[in-house]
Amino acid sequence: METIQVSNQGDVLNILTTLNKLLLGAKMGLTVTIKRNRKLKSKEQRGYYWKVLIRTISNGCGYFDYEDHFVHEGLKEQFCPLKRNRVGMLVKSTELLNTKEEEDYHQKCRMWASIERGIFVPLPNEDDNFGEN
Repeated sequence: METIQVSNQGDVLNILTTLNKLLLGAKMGLTVTIKRNRKLKSKEQRGYYWKVLIRTISNGCGYFDYEDHFVHEGLKEQFCPLKRNRVGMLVKSTELLNTKEEEDYHQKCRMWASIERGIFVPLPNEDDNFGEN
């Protein structure tokens, strides 16, 4: 499967050229999928995740600040959706989430913390004491 990113008009010409070559060489037909890229998570989401969500849950569970990565790995394993990385492998990676997927992930983590641990994690608009990680 070949993936081609489109960022400008020159890329459109490359796609048309590639499609033409593929069509000429296709013996069994061709399937073309076009999808809109979504913006990866923002620096604000990243800051909120590490400095508010992870730190609050980590402290509430009795971890030291330097152990935040343990909480991150546990939440990622439980709630992060599978995504394809650059080599096509399915992985659980918060770095590959777009802005909507990241917020859905944050919501699941907040709900788990509240229900399972009794830990209140403020929403992004309730705590603005975070910046870029």
